[in-house]
Amino acid sequence: MFIKHFLRWLRGWVCFCASGNFPERLLNLLSQNKIEAWGFEKKDGELYACVYARQYKRLRPLAKRCKVRCRIVKKSGFPFRRRRYRKRWGLLIGLAVFLAFLAVMSQFVWSIEVVGNERVETSQILQALERWGLYKGAYRGNLDVRKLEANLVIAFDDLSWAGVNLNGTHVQVQVNERILPPQMVVSDTPCNIIAARDGQITYMEVYEGQAMLKVGDTVVAGDLIVSGVMGDSVGHSTLKQARAVVMAEVEETIQIKVNWRQSYKRPVDGINKQRAFSFLGFEIPLYLQNRLTPNITLGTKQYTASLFGYTLPFAAIEQQYAPFAVEYVEIDRQTAEEKAHALLEHKLQYEYPGSEVLQSEYTFEETEDCLILTANLKILENIAKTQEIFIKD
Repeated sequence: MFIKHFLRWLRGWVCFCASGNFPERLLNLLSQNKIEAWGFEKKDGELYACVYARQYKRLRPLAKRCKVRCRIVKKSGFPFRRRRYRKRWGLLIGLAVFLAFLAVMSQFVWSIEVVGNERVETSQILQALERWGLYKGAYRGNLDVRKLEANLVIAFDDLSWAGVNLNGTHVQVQVNERILPPQMVVSDTPCNIIAARDGQITYMEVYEGQAMLKVGDTVVAGDLIVSGVMGDSVGHSTLKQARAVVMAEVEETIQIKVNWRQSYKRPVDGINKQRAFSFLGFEIPLYLQNRLTPNITLGTKQYTASLFGYTLPFAAIEQQYAPFAVEYVEIDRQTAEEKAHALLEHKLQYEYPGSEVLQSEYTFEETEDCLILTANLKILENIAKTQEIFIKD
């Protein structure tokens, strides 16, 4: 598309307005006389369109046949600018060099876009494509599109389909992710429900199997709660996959240690910037010194260039960072207690998901190096754990 826009600009084009009783008739005559037109728009009973500059002269007699009056609204392109620069040979030579450069560069990939992915990261797809030969700056003639598509589907289990579309210098990679089926419970594997922790049962709902305990009973880790062996009145036994929810009050003791001496990173010398120029994925640094001191990277910005709405293979990269120094401070007891409670909340959130703290008792102990938080908790959680029933032949 970029080449198409550029060729139109090179040949020169005019935008005209056709007014009359039936300006649409002019479109049929343009098609019959093989006059290429584009950008059609009808506004307030008038028809707007664009044609090449040299073809506009052929348009006037056709407009008279349709009893339509045409007037030029806009002129654009190289022919209209040529007279202004006809004595400036440097511009002509520069234009010739630019056209030659453009002709060569149009054979390479300038940009890659990945669409349709949600679970699979874009960076993972781009890294895989780079291993197979598709990257910014790759020669378009060496790309095997069908092989790339097959490799993507094989490499990523979450992808059900992949399509690689070459649109000039731009490559669009379209993917469809698999619709994951719901996790099925294997119903033909007999198993029991046992207790995962020590505790007292407060609620129990049995979906399959025979309950061996009841609400209020105290269990030890490994005790049988729901049996997968079902008996009938005749005395026959049937093996089932026991399924149940068993909520129990569990007593847990957790210790959190917070050192009195804490380290932190303090930025020094303000925010520094390093800039680089990127061409087809190759970065050219625009700075002399390297970052030898430890630093905190604050962010990276990339400024891309575009022409006629299409991304060019150039980009400016700016990285912001702040050198830092590691410093140590002594914290007081109140700060240490707040930090210990925050660490405890984080531990409960990630190690006891879905649980509820019913009762808590906290004690603190000071040592020379740290503050120790001991939390005696009563937690309500699901202690049901499946255990397969092995059958001897």
